[in-house]
Formats: sequence, structure tokens, C-alpha cells
Amino acid sequence: MAANKVIKTRIINYSKTRDTYIAYRKSGYSKKFYEARRDEITLHKAAKESFSKLPAGKIPKVKDLNEEFVRLLYEKKSAYSEYKK
Repeated sequence: MAANKVIKTRIINYSKTRDTYIAYRKSGYSKKFYEARRDEITLHKAAKESFSKLPAGKIPKVKDLNEEFVRLLYEKKSAYSEYKK
């Protein structure tokens, strides 16, 4: 469940900073542009690097992550109710 949350956060960071990174590339990797938007570019690079480390090598969809989270939460609650008995 924690891994899903991390991946979901990185997907959101990637999508939010994508336009900024494209503009950075179009600027010819300008140092001035980089300094003005260092935080966004760093977030984008970190997210992109983490995607390359995923086993499938493909970015999962947020919808799929949400469905898996719901399934895991259901399993956790049912296991806890069994334990509680």
C-alpha cells in the first residue's frame, strides 16, 4: 500500500512538471531557466528515474493503482476482522 502511494505521488509530480521540463529542453538546457525552476525540474527528473526502475518498465495508470489500493484495503480489513475474532 505504501509503495502504491509513492508511485502515485511520483506520477502526479511527473505530470505536473512535464510542461516545465519540455520548456527546459526547448531552451537548450539553459542554466538560467534551470535556476529559475530548479525544484520542478528536480522533481521531474526524480520521478522519471524512479519509473525506469519499475519492473514493468512502464508507468502504471493512477486508476489501476487506486483499484489495487482498494483491493488491498479490503483484504487488510477482512484479515483484521479474522484476527479480532
